[in-house]
This record gives sequence, structure tokens and C-alpha cells, in this order.
Amino acid sequence: MKFFNNKKSIIFNNFDTYTQNKNGFFIYNKIKIKKVLFLLICFLPFFYSYSFADVAADLTHQQGNISYMSGGIGQDESDAMEAAQGGYNLRVLNTDKAGHYSGDIRIVISDSKNKPLLETVAGPLFYANLANGRYVVEGFSGNQHQKKLVTITGHKPIRVRFTWQQDINDDLLNQ
Repeated sequence: MKFFNNKKSIIFNNFDTYTQNKNGFFIYNKIKIKKVLFLLICFLPFFYSYSFADVAADLTHQQGNISYMSGGIGQDESDAMEAAQGGYNLRVLNTDKAGHYSGDIRIVISDSKNKPLLETVAGPLFYANLANGRYVVEGFSGNQHQKKLVTITGHKPIRVRFTWQQDINDDLLNQ
């Protein structure tokens, strides 16, 4: 027997309980499934948003004056990246020719005078927050190299897509 609200109760499952009244008889109480579902729906967003925040914090980095986020492997990372993309004005997507995500891509961002500002290894999704100006965004995968010129003005996001011949991980598996 468990005590609940200073009364003796017997709990048979999550929805059925028997509570002992003042005469010593047990009274059947059925917890409404609607109440349980209502509470679950109310509190689920809090637990869900905390997981996004935790994952997003792990993916966020700073190099010099540039804050950036890289990831996209797995559903949790992809969801966290998608939720946080509004804070970044450069968004790079790395895929193979079939459209599948490609990771382990070296990204270099340089200013208009070709001075490197950021260099990192990125996942399929890479987001950076850059000051207004012109930049060179380069991607390296194995012996492949791609370069895009971008102009950042305000908070309007600039999208860059690097499409690679073959994922470098596929090259390693085929050896």
C-alpha cells in the first residue's frame, strides 16, 4: 500500500487506483486518460526544447570575431541546426551528387583581400555569422576544392552549396 494525500491507496497501474475512505472501504478511482495526455502535451515542449539547446550548444563555436555552428549528422543535430539557423547569415550545405549529406569538409573563409578569417572542419551543415562585406568561402574534400564568392549585407542569409563528386568517407571504404 502507498500513502497518497495522507490516505492509503493501492495503485494497480498508471490509471487505476483504489483509495481507502474513512469507513475503511476502498473506493475505485479512474484517472482520466485525457488529463494524463493533457499534462504530457503541456510539458513535452519543455523537455524537447532543452534537448535542442544542449545539442546546439555543443555545435556552436567561436573563431576570432566569427561565431559558427557545424554539424548535421543524425536527426538531433539536424533538428538543432535547423532551429538555430536564423542567427546565422552564411549557410553552407555539403552534399554528394546524389544529394546525401557529406561531412568532414574543410571550410576556409577569407576576406576580400584573401586573408583567412576562419578555418575548420565542418559537417554537412555549416552556419556562420559574418559582418557585412565580401568573402571567399572555400571547401576542401580529399583532393577536391571549390570556391564561392559571397557578399553579406545585413541579416539576409546567403546560401552556399558545395556538391562533391564522392564523399571522402566513401573513398576510404573503397580502398
